[in-house]
Amino acid sequence: VVLAIILVRQGISTEGVEQAFLAAIALAVAAIPEGLATVTAVGLALGVRRMAERGAIVRRLPAVETLGSATVIATDKTGTLTENRMRWETFAPPGGDFAPLEALDGQRREVAERVAVLCNDGELEPPVGDPTDIALLAASGPERVDALRAAWPRAAVIPFDSERKRETTVHRGPDGILELQIKGAPENVLPRCAGTPRWREEILARNEAAAGRGTRVLALARRVLDTVPSDLDEAAVDLELVGLAGLRDPVRPAAAESVAEARSAGIVLLMATGDHPGTATAIAEEVGLAPAPVRARTGRELRSDGFAADPTQNAVYARVDPDQKLELVRLLQEGGHVVGMTGDGVNDAPALRRADIGIALGRRGSDVAREAADMVITDDDLATIVAAVREGRGIYDNVRKVVDYLVTGNLGEVLVVFIALLSLPALGIPLFPLQLLWINLITDGMPAVALGVDPNDPKLMRRPPRPRDQGLLGWERIRLLLARGFLIAAATLAALLVSRYGFEASWEEARAVMFTTLVAAGLLYAFAVRRGSGGPFSNRWLLLAVLGGFLAQLFIVYFPPAQELFATVPLDLRDWALALAAGAAPSILLWLTFRGEKTRPAQAPG
Repeated sequence: VVLAIILVRQGISTEGVEQAFLAAIALAVAAIPEGLATVTAVGLALGVRRMAERGAIVRRLPAVETLGSATVIATDKTGTLTENRMRWETFAPPGGDFAPLEALDGQRREVAERVAVLCNDGELEPPVGDPTDIALLAASGPERVDALRAAWPRAAVIPFDSERKRETTVHRGPDGILELQIKGAPENVLPRCAGTPRWREEILARNEAAAGRGTRVLALARRVLDTVPSDLDEAAVDLELVGLAGLRDPVRPAAAESVAEARSAGIVLLMATGDHPGTATAIAEEVGLAPAPVRARTGRELRSDGFAADPTQNAVYARVDPDQKLELVRLLQEGGHVVGMTGDGVNDAPALRRADIGIALGRRGSDVAREAADMVITDDDLATIVAAVREGRGIYDNVRKVVDYLVTGNLGEVLVVFIALLSLPALGIPLFPLQLLWINLITDGMPAVALGVDPNDPKLMRRPPRPRDQGLLGWERIRLLLARGFLIAAATLAALLVSRYGFEASWEEARAVMFTTLVAAGLLYAFAVRRGSGGPFSNRWLLLAVLGGFLAQLFIVYFPPAQELFATVPLDLRDWALALAAGAAPSILLWLTFRGEKTRPAQAPG
């Protein structure tokens, strides 16, 4: 179309065809935001680096965008909400209440330490293994651990797993005695102990009370054998209950703040843990995961009754198995949620793979979990996950700013050329090919890159999650950007008309004013698209890019060889005042429009 209009105006001649062809090509180049791919790649790379510095290693780049859409995050308790720094603090003998471990002495302490140390797969120096195992070993100290393990070598073992919730070992003592030992969840160990039903109920009641205070309770039991049995589980009956070990894992100092930030961002946080429901609810109430009193649904209840129609109605799921985590993810996704799931074990891999964002806990996670995950958290901290969500939102926000900036500026250029060609025949070619390419270079180059690394909006985590199917350029967005492009075009053409008819300048001088106005409008529009990102001076790279753009424009307006190359003429102060005022007008008008907009708080339900 441009080619045809220029040919009609210039006439079909060698020079006319050449000018028309070059103008059409230049306009086509100006219309395409060719810098978008580069700027997006740079923004993603820098964002991923910032996330890695914070402790969130992204294994699959699409996860960065998905993070900004997360509506539900199902997290473990140990390590994410707590410090994963277990300490054995209390002990309850079979007939007594919990008391400080230091108060336990004599034969009872010796037996309790022996079971805790021997029925244990951890190592103390250096610390290797499950934090619970390490805490039990630490209570005895390295010398005592070495002495017990040397005197009581292991003869057989069934390791702890999430289904049995206990570990069983057999050891040969100094006098050739064989002792079977069990360590595990009280509700799984007590049925194998000798005692009356009422006695078991009393022990379990003490367990429930301790768990309700946030204590993790393990039952320790033993039995003397004649020979090493072929089936340890069959032999693990009529056990002697040694007692209940009470361990504490302090809540992370930043856990409550992270939970509050996630909720303010419209993200529902769920706890899915293998721990006791009492311990889980105590921690959930302490960090504000849900309003007190919190009720946990257990894996056993889920087996019999199934999940609720809306799984987010329950904030805590305790004693759940890996297959139930997978079912939880599936149901949440069917409900329209974008789900993040944490996990560390081999059995967690299916749930991590199924989740929209699989988050492996790197400090204690298995290699299989890391391979299945989209992101690995090196410190296992919920605060790192929330920071990654914030960074993911920020990256998407910056990409959107760049798209707005480039598309609006390019539409403005195209509209200026089309409208001037149709309405101002005396002007001839509105903007020469090199002028169009210069505008494209100055406005689509460094300012766009600077927008791609814009600081995060302080209100970013007070917005609701972005719908996952929301594109960068939907029809509504295109209409909005087209209107902004018209605004820039109108201001630019107004400067042309004021220069030509108000200041009675020549068409060449008026074209130079229009050219400078369009450059100024493009550079200043960068500040309008980054509204809410900490003020106009918070992005020093953008300030430098805009300043550099204006200095470059001064150069081609006043340097004689550049004047000839770009077909410009020197502008006086009146022309500059007009160009800057007209160039700033669209951005000022947009800022006035933005002032009335408020960020809607996005409190998560519950």
